[in-house]
This record gives sequence, structure tokens and C-alpha cells, in this order.
Amino acid sequence: MSEGNTGVHRRDVLKGISGAAVASGVASGASGTVAAGDAPGETTMLQYFHTDWTEMEANMSTVADAGFDAIHVPAPQESVLTEDDQGDEHPEYGPNYPYHPPLGYQPFDRTSLDSEFGTETQFRSMIDEAHDQGIDVIVDIVLNHNGASVPLDDFPNVDSEHFYQEGGIEGWEYAFDPNDDDCFEDGEPKDPNRWECDPWRIEHHDLVGLPTLDWTTDTVQDLAYDYLQLIADCGADGVRWDAAKHMHNWVFEDFLNPWADELGLYTVGEVLFGPIGYIDEYAQTGMDITDYALFYTMREEAFTTGGDFRTLDGDDAGYVAQNPFQSLTMIANHDSAPPELEALARAFILTYEGYPRVYNYLIDFDDPGLQNLLWIRSTLLGGSAITRYVDEDVIIYEREDNAVVALNKSGSERTEDVSVPWTDEPLQEYTGNADDTEADADGWSEITAPAGGWAVYAPEDAAGDPPVENDDLDGGGDDGGDGELTLRIDAPTAEGESVYFTGTVSELTGWGTGVEGTNVDGDTWELTIDDPGSFEWKTRRGPSAGDGDVWEDGSNHTSETTAPSHQGWEDGFDGTNDDGDSDDGGSDDGGSDDGGSDDGGSDDGGSDDGGSDDGGSDDGGSDDGGSDDGGSDDGGSDDGGSDDGGSDGGGSDDGGSDDGGSDDGGSDDGSSDDGGSDDGSSDDGGSDDGGPDDGGSDNGANGEADESDADADDDDVSASESETDDGDDTAAEDETNDSDAGTPEDDTGPADDDLPGFGIGATVSAIGGGLLAGKRLLEDDTGDSS
Repeated sequence: MSEGNTGVHRRDVLKGISGAAVASGVASGASGTVAAGDAPGETTMLQYFHTDWTEMEANMSTVADAGFDAIHVPAPQESVLTEDDQGDEHPEYGPNYPYHPPLGYQPFDRTSLDSEFGTETQFRSMIDEAHDQGIDVIVDIVLNHNGASVPLDDFPNVDSEHFYQEGGIEGWEYAFDPNDDDCFEDGEPKDPNRWECDPWRIEHHDLVGLPTLDWTTDTVQDLAYDYLQLIADCGADGVRWDAAKHMHNWVFEDFLNPWADELGLYTVGEVLFGPIGYIDEYAQTGMDITDYALFYTMREEAFTTGGDFRTLDGDDAGYVAQNPFQSLTMIANHDSAPPELEALARAFILTYEGYPRVYNYLIDFDDPGLQNLLWIRSTLLGGSAITRYVDEDVIIYEREDNAVVALNKSGSERTEDVSVPWTDEPLQEYTGNADDTEADADGWSEITAPAGGWAVYAPEDAAGDPPVENDDLDGGGDDGGDGELTLRIDAPTAEGESVYFTGTVSELTGWGTGVEGTNVDGDTWELTIDDPGSFEWKTRRGPSAGDGDVWEDGSNHTSETTAPSHQGWEDGFDGTNDDGDSDDGGSDDGGSDDGGSDDGGSDDGGSDDGGSDDGGSDDGGSDDGGSDDGGSDDGGSDDGGSDDGGSDGGGSDDGGSDDGGSDDGGSDDGSSDDGGSDDGSSDDGGSDDGGPDDGGSDNGANGEADESDADADDDDVSASESETDDGDDTAAEDETNDSDAGTPEDDTGPADDDLPGFGIGATVSAIGGGLLAGKRLLEDDTGDSS
């Protein structure tokens, strides 16, 4: 994207922004939000992961053409983990996700920038190309810990005395300095009323941690400064502090943020979910903050079947509600899967205040709907967000004097008469998802929110026509096609079973149990519907003349692909391994229920061998201790505590909640799985994890999941580095799975009691084993590492 299209060009803003300026609220562009009174035009960051430097460089013009003006890239240094250590399953994204644990979060030698992504020379060349394309580069920086499974005296530049503790003992000993009187007395945890000192969250971390650097030593401080200076010398425009929550405030206030300011670097810290005041303490050191508070509100309360958009309106909706100029917003990352209504949630952060970051794993750069939203943000948006109308399914907000945005998660178009900042003026709808309207003499206008979609209104002469033609848009709403459309897929079924088609539109029951297809030949199934225009869809398997209960694995299909290859069933059934596991009574859709009744949700991936799973689906592992009655623990997702700030070193999250989200490999530290540890995989609380995932791996979640890298591996995707690692379940998984497009909650979704549970408490399933188990030594209760 050219500078002329951005309104506020990030490099002009990032360079020279001081910590003091940010802390005082001066940096209006630093968060991607334009202050009231400024010309419209806001910025968007791309989390560009799982890609070599040379491939990034080759694709940079595509990234710019899509509308991004900054990229966040993984940490460049010699690390312990390699691609050979990565598996193909993620605790939140499920199987067929080849990037877990994420690379770059278990540092070995920070004096060498030769990494799994390429050489230092290639890294520098990539940054040069980004700048040529008008794109700034934000680099992940891991300074909380080193990699696991290395004798401490074998690291270059540091020795054993430069670490707080040596690995191999219970994680709580790393949670905070045992001499910290706030959390410990005589070396034992105390004060359960203090959030970060909760004994359950501190003590119950029995996995080996990553060795934490001792920032009181000159050696560590010198190593960190030299590394930061090297990154700046390569041309970086900013840095993301991995596992910031696991580091004391004084490290940022006294060292890291002043150094970054001196070097002209923008800064953002991975601070996992916590009370707004706790988060703000980090922001006051002079950096932006990854807004996990908003992320969890979106994933657990708003953008889900049965959710309520009123949770987005209020001071406690997220850090963005308190301080939009220092809020980095996201809907997913390498650690945490996105909300169920993924595309709708993405449209929200791209049209709301804050500085949005989009995870590359979940998007297509050529998606016209995404390009349109990025153009709208960079051209039309600015100013405070003022709610003009909100109910359970619809929210309409004004971006002060610049535009009006409407989102609708129901299955029916909605029109509301709201106050607008214009009078006697025609208003253009800039997405192509709804008709134009007008403002009357009194400053009121009928604003339409399309079914399961979004619309953006502004005066006709505000910016000209979008570069993406309205007819090409596929991101929201029901555009309405002509005639009929036949969906076809080859998928194995057992005797007495059928394939069901489900998706974002009412013709497919809006991510419900689906519409039964017709078996036309062998494993080939078809369904013909009236062409509803653009939509996303997926298949389920279930008893004939019944309901679909086992989800198809993988990403969502789009209306442009009517005969895709089947991605396999989430329960692993391939037509030869047994006679099918779809449950025609209670949905046990993926494995045998061999020990108790599964009476509340689908058990779609493993055996439920100990007790009744009475509230959520246990979709991936055995629930071996008792009933899991509502909280989803999906594979290591820590669904309640947020620790997005821990290092994601590729190892298991040793004990804390990861990002509020997925705890990639850590123990279940006391949260939503109330019968015991769910030690297999995702138990998503009623969510059926194969549901609409519109861009990502399967888990039903739809994909994006952004961010905890260190502890949870920061941002998006990997359990191990999850910044937000949200927690369990992912959007789609809810039996009604309604990915992005909404459908009436009462028509398509389960009752609220059946929805995935994501409490603040944290359920962390052990991913287990080797480096995964030795992921980082958390400094706090959640144990994230990314």
C-alpha cells in the first residue's frame, strides 16, 4: 500500500516515538487509531509467520497490495527448536496444523541472526524490500528466557549464574522471585486474593520450565542491549516483547523501552489477560499492549453462537475501551484460535479503534472482502468509536464524524434508525453488502446490517469508490446469487450414515447440524440449494435421516469452491477403520464413549473413559477424571487464564493459563475442566471442533487465534507461543458452529449452557513430552511463552 493510501504512515509514526510520549498518550498513530479531529486513515499489521525470509521478500508486494502497512515477524536468532521438532497438531487448531510449536521462541545464541527462517543477510534483504513497499517490520524479541534442554553453561554469552533458576523443578518456583514479598513468604506462595499470586495458578505447574534470564545481572542487560541494537541495525521499525507478562515492570521501564526509544523502535508487549489495571501497569512503562481482554470478550462472549454483542459496549470490553491508542487488537494468533464467528470478528477489529493485527495463517491475501476492509480502514476510518445501537445480535457504531459501521450475527437482515453525524446527505455503503441510504434533516438514518455480515456507511464523496468492486466482495452478508448451486464432495461414511452440508447461510442452516445430502455414487454426496451468494460451508457426518454430528477436519470451504477435496473427519474415520463413530443419540462424534454417558455435548475425537461429559464436547482426548461440564479444554488450551506473554519456546506451557487461551502443553491449572485433567486434547465445552474454520486449521474454530509467543507462543497459533492462547475452544466448534456468518442463535445454536466455556480460571491440558514439556519457565501463573 502506498503512503498516500494510509493516512497515517506507520514508519513516520514509529520512528522516534518515545516511551514517555506513548505513555502520555501522544502517539495517536502508534496504535493504528487516529485521534478525534485528525484526518481519517488507520493502519493494520499483519502477523506474518511460518514463512522463510526469502519467501516473505518475494511476497511483499502482495502484502502491500492487500492493504497491510506493517508486518510482525518471528524472532530471528539461532534457536534450540528446528522444523524437525514441529508436529502436525495444535491444541487449539487441531490436527493438520504443521507449525506447532512455533519456531524462534527458544533462543540459543542472540549474537547470531541465522535462524530457521534464513540467514542474517536474507533477513536484512527482506526488511529492505518491505520498506520499498511501504511496509514497516515489527520483530519479535525473546528476552525472558532461553531454550530448554540445554545445560545452562553451554549457552554462549551467558552462564548458569545469569539465570534465576535452573530447569527441572516445579514451575511455581519460577512464577516470581521467591524473595518477592508480594507473592511469597519464606519461599512459599501466599496471598490468594492477589491475581498474579493465586497459589493455584503459581503452585500447580509441574512441567519443566525454560530457564529465565536474571535481569539483575549486567551480563543479561548487556546481551539484551546488543541484540536490540543488532535488530535495529538490520532496519527493523519496531519490536514485540515476547512473554512481557513474565518480566517485571522495571525491566521495561528502566531498560527495554528506553533503549527502544533511543534506537527509534516502536514497542508492543505481550501481556496476557488480567485485570485492566494490571495490564495498564505495563502500558505505563511506554509500550502498546496486546489486548487479550478484548480477545477473550470477543471469543467467549460476543462472536459465538448464543453470544451477546452488548458485551462489546462498555468499559470492561477490553483494554481498547480504556486506552485505544495503546491497544493492539487481534482475533487469533499462532497460540490461540479465533472466535466462532471469525470473519465477523475480524471485520470488527478492522473497523474499530485500536491497532489491529491479522494472522496470515487464516487469511488469503487475494480475498476481496479482506482487501475491501483494509481499504476502508486506511481511507475512511478515524476517531473514537461511539455506539449508536446495540442488542444481542446487532451493533452499530460511529467512527467519530467519519463513518458508521454495522455488524449483525443473526441470520436475518436488520435495519435500525440511528443518529449519524450528517444531515440531508446521501450515504454510500462501501462494502457492497447492503444498499446505500441517506441521512435526513435531523441527522438520522436507516442503517442496514446484512445477515451474518457487516456494512460501512459514509458520505458518497468521502473517498470515491473502493478499488475492489462491490460485486466481488465475499466477506459478509448475503449478496444473493442467481439460480441454484450444487455442492459436491467425496467423503466416507459407514452404513446407515449420511453427509450433511452446513454453512453460514440459512440454506445450510447457519452452521447447525446441517442439511442431509444425497448419495449419488459411492462416497460422492451432493446438495442443491438456491444460490445465496457468497458464503462459507463445511460437512458433517451423522446417522441418516438425523443430524450431522462429526465435523469435517480443516478449514472452511467457500462458495467459490463447490466441489472441494474432503479434508477428513475429525474423529479420524476413513471408511476402513471401523463402522463409523457418529452418535445418533447424543453426539459422540469421534470416538467411543466407553465409560460414561456423554450427555451434553459431542465427544468427537476420543474416548470419554471415566465419567459423563455433561456439558461440553470432549473432542480430542480422553476425559479421564470426571465430568467435564462446560469448560472447553481443547488440547492444551488454557481456557481461562490468559498468559499471552510468556515465552513460547516450543515447549509445553508449564502451568499457567496461556493467554487466557490455549495452554500449549501445560498442566491443567485449575480451571474449567472440573473433573480432572483433560489430557488428550481439546475439550471445548460443547463446541464441536471441526466447525467453521474459515482459514485455518480445523478445530472448528475458525481460525485465527493470535498470540502468545513465548509462554504461549505469542501470538497466534501455537500452543506454545500463544499470546492469547485463548483457550480452548474455538469458534466453530460449538455444535452450531457458526463461523463467521451468523444465524439466528435460537435457530442454529445450542442453548447457552451448551456453549463452550472459557472461564478466567485456566484449564491447561498437557501436550506432553520432550521439548514441549519444557517450554518456559513461567514467571507467573499462566505460563505462556509466546
